[in-house]
Amino acid sequence: MIGLLGVILIGAASIQPPGAPHLVVVTGLSGEPQYKASFAKLGGTLVDVARTQWGVAESSLVYLSEDPAADRARMTGRATREGVQTALAKLAARAGPNDVVVVVLIGHGSQQGAVPQLNLPGPDLTATDLALSLGEFREQTIVVVNAASASGGFVPVLSGPRRIVITATKSGFERNATLFGEMFVKGLASADADADKNERVSVAEAYSYARREVVRAYETDKRLLTEHAQLDDNGDGKGVLDLGADGDGGLARTVAFGLTKETGTDDPAVRALLATRRGLEAEITALRARKSALDSAGYERQLEELLLKLAETTEALRAAQGRKP
Repeated sequence: MIGLLGVILIGAASIQPPGAPHLVVVTGLSGEPQYKASFAKLGGTLVDVARTQWGVAESSLVYLSEDPAADRARMTGRATREGVQTALAKLAARAGPNDVVVVVLIGHGSQQGAVPQLNLPGPDLTATDLALSLGEFREQTIVVVNAASASGGFVPVLSGPRRIVITATKSGFERNATLFGEMFVKGLASADADADKNERVSVAEAYSYARREVVRAYETDKRLLTEHAQLDDNGDGKGVLDLGADGDGGLARTVAFGLTKETGTDDPAVRALLATRRGLEAEITALRARKSALDSAGYERQLEELLLKLAETTEALRAAQGRKP
């Protein structure tokens, strides 16, 4: 069951259907009660939306924290380096080809010399530790969101094909506690980040929404912006702040998270409409990637046609599922 979380990979010859989704949430050392409560809220929200909106199977949900006894209904183990490595190894052993593996790190980070890391009970989890574990996922699409402070150094270490790597900061020198994780989770869990109003939030939409809301929060509080989120999904090891620069953002636009759980998926008509919608979204992503090679009038005409078909398909899907327009 893939629910509403899916990825469409655009290759030279074909569009591959999405595989099963998996979610791994790791909340690290809090240090203070306020951070413990905040980290737990974010982690719990992610698990809840994965269960109720994305259709993630219980066996594919991993939530590791510094105190798993605090929420036994959601937390599955302690957030140690060994715990993270073991959980990812077990997941890699059973994940299918083209599955989508989402790893979200929440907490405080640091950088010792040139080594970026997430602060955990016991030995910290370094970017290299995580890279080694993720190396076992050879046929899956990986989404890593490191919402911790000083997380920027994870990008060059984790970057690679079929990987979306997001960090809350652009370097290890941005050490203050971050707001990015809160805004990113809010974007995934609500319709606020759904820019194209297709009832799903792509990684690109959630990222852009979170960056925008972080800036707004700092401006409202009249504070100097001390965190600059970045994203890399073209495998060059260089994160960008704004999507579209240097080719980043293409893959992030194809991985989407549902705002409501799909209904009527046992109905052939609904399944056909879902497939049509995903195909149109893939065509739109491919067209946008070729924008620089097309004349502006031709690009706008093709985009308008695809967007109109997408809107018509979405309306038909809502009707087939018995939902109001």
